[in-house]
Amino acid sequence: MIGATKTRVFGYIRDKCWRRIRLWHSKLLSVVGKEVLIKAVLQAILVYAMQCFSIPSKVLEDLEKLMSNYWWNQRNEKRFHWTTWKKLCQHKFNGGLGFKTLKNFNRGLLAKQCWRLLTKENYLLSRTLKAKYYPEGSYLSAELGSRPSFTWRSIHGVKNLVASGLRWRVGNGNDIDVWKDQWIPDAPGFIPSQENTLHGPMVVKELLQPEEEG
Repeated sequence: MIGATKTRVFGYIRDKCWRRIRLWHSKLLSVVGKEVLIKAVLQAILVYAMQCFSIPSKVLEDLEKLMSNYWWNQRNEKRFHWTTWKKLCQHKFNGGLGFKTLKNFNRGLLAKQCWRLLTKENYLLSRTLKAKYYPEGSYLSAELGSRPSFTWRSIHGVKNLVASGLRWRVGNGNDIDVWKDQWIPDAPGFIPSQENTLHGPMVVKELLQPEEEG
């Protein structure tokens, strides 16, 4: 059970990365070798925990500092950091090296879990969380609830991020509210810019049905 000392609980990730770096410090690697090790090993170590929990900011900052120091230093010799880690995390086309910003990486992996809750309702995790936190609704309508687990708190924390990029794929249109649901591909927010109060509530199906000839 994860309590208030989350920074200490997740400190094992930092320790694991540091042990790897200490082994690599004894080797004289090129910048290409360092880039591969950071992307393929150090940042991969974080995946399992990040797709289940929102890692404390202090831990993420310490991890980025470890990676930055390893990138710039040579063996045990400390060297000047010629640019920020944030700059190194930009795409190579923008002058960076394509390293991951750990906070965004964490949120992206949690959002992937949210997508599974929406699309894989038969999965054990989906059925378990639904039974406990939103038995009568869906993930998008779920509230945080009282005394939630840290896993649910983490997944719920990226709900708005997921919802901002979702839109309906129109089939028969029976369940899509014309004015409130996100379904129009080219409209801002995927919804009509202004609700037409003259017609009242409507579903997309009504727009698709041809008028009956009298």
